[in-house]
Amino acid sequence: MREHISFARSMAQRGDARFAVLVRIAAVQGKGREVARILTPVRDEAEREPGTLTYFLFADEKDSDVLWAFHVYADRQAFESHRTNAVLKQAQLEMKALLKHPYEVHKLAPVAGKGLPG
Repeated sequence: MREHISFARSMAQRGDARFAVLVRIAAVQGKGREVARILTPVRDEAEREPGTLTYFLFADEKDSDVLWAFHVYADRQAFESHRTNAVLKQAQLEMKALLKHPYEVHKLAPVAGKGLPG
């Protein structure tokens, strides 16, 4: 674990400020599609955000009421801008009653990958 943290720090020191999040969204039974629909305007807003490099929303193959969002940002400031925008805040209000529990946000430092922006 320590090695990974120091590797991520060394990437940041070399000027790679990209930042990613993986979000697990668990809807109550039968509400996965509705939650995905509520998130459509968030995706549309992400298209207009210059610091949001990728924005994906996936349904879990084993449980369609579990959604996974994967986003890559140019830097943490871009993440904060996305996280605090009015469109996302509205979606959070609309889907609150449709979630089993608060969604889980996992913050990630890019290491390597095919198609990683930048």
